[in-house]
Amino acid sequence: MVTGRSAREPKLLLVDELSLGLAPLIVNRLLCAVREAAASTGVGMLLVEQHVRKALDVADRVCIMRRGRIERSGTVSEMAARTG
Repeated sequence: MVTGRSAREPKLLLVDELSLGLAPLIVNRLLCAVREAAASTGVGMLLVEQHVRKALDVADRVCIMRRGRIERSGTVSEMAARTG
């Protein structure tokens, strides 16, 4: 018998380019909703986003990738200080 969470109770939420093609106001609302849902249920979230500022608004930790390799990683405060 397999135990654990079902598809209705995921451990991880994958969010890929949520801002692509959407108005900034809608993107902000969606990111806040996703963040709140993940926090209230204890689900981890992996966000792939090209807009750094938007990612920093909802993330705990950040990895910046270039050509498939992690260039920088750290907490939001560390990364915000590095990116200005």
